[in-house]
Amino acid sequence: DPYYSFSPRSPRNVFYRKRVYATAEHLFQAMRFLSANNHSEAQAKTSCPTVDEAIALARTHERTQRGDWGAVQFSKARMIYYLKFTQHDDLLSQLVATYPAPLAWATPRDALFGLGTNGQGRNYLGLTLERVRNRLKED
Repeated sequence: DPYYSFSPRSPRNVFYRKRVYATAEHLFQAMRFLSANNHSEAQAKTSCPTVDEAIALARTHERTQRGDWGAVQFSKARMIYYLKFTQHDDLLSQLVATYPAPLAWATPRDALFGLGTNGQGRNYLGLTLERVRNRLKED
């Protein structure tokens, strides 16, 4: 898939607060726990070698995730994707080149961020990528 690099699972580091996260998904999972005082704890919870392990570990700590996660997760995803694409020039060029096409994450595993099993998911990742792409075009 020529657009796999757009996936939160693609092996592209994302730098945030002087720390390196293996993928956008690793940082997204860490964001569930980030506060001004527990950045190291959040990174430790999501520094697993694989995305699936990071997600699984984050889920075991759901009771300690930030209380406002439901309200902020989409803005955090936009911020993470902006960082990812501005930190990798090849990805930035590839994303901007998709303009004005609608974008969709065709994964059956996630009906919130992707299209889900029936293709009727909310596609928040595709919508996030479109917003980031529009912002990058303006920059």
